[in-house]
Amino acid sequence: MAVKLRRARVADLAELVRLEQACFGAEAWTRQMLADEMAGPDRVYFVIESGQAGLVGAGGISLGMDFAEIMTVEVDPAAQGQGLGRILMDKLVEVADQAGLSRVLLEVADNNDAAIGLYQAMGFAVIGRRQGYYQPSGQDALVMELRRGRPGSAAG
Repeated sequence: MAVKLRRARVADLAELVRLEQACFGAEAWTRQMLADEMAGPDRVYFVIESGQAGLVGAGGISLGMDFAEIMTVEVDPAAQGQGLGRILMDKLVEVADQAGLSRVLLEVADNNDAAIGLYQAMGFAVIGRRQGYYQPSGQDALVMELRRGRPGSAAG
């Protein structure tokens, strides 16, 4: 599958809502939530396009603290298993590195074995659990952290 990674645009909102619904169902963010999230001054969002399929992936990161927080990573169920999640994650971690942030945090549903496996393969470790984090399902979330040396330092 030929894909293109690029910065998300306001014009992508309708497709992002569709992608959210396909990936998260009842727990998907609304159009307004997505718009507000993308408009945040410390937010950076990317999408993956695939020809006729349109947007098949998206991810966003917050850089407004002394650490980065991955806000979402989503890959259309029909396009999963093709490395698109890794493309998004690599880009988001690169953005954190470029911002000089050595810690990256994220939450993931504790039953999402594929995502957890990807994050662990990238060096993320579980540092906590949030009981009933996802609503309305009440699914628990694992809090995972990636620690890296600051860009240009000997660590990392």
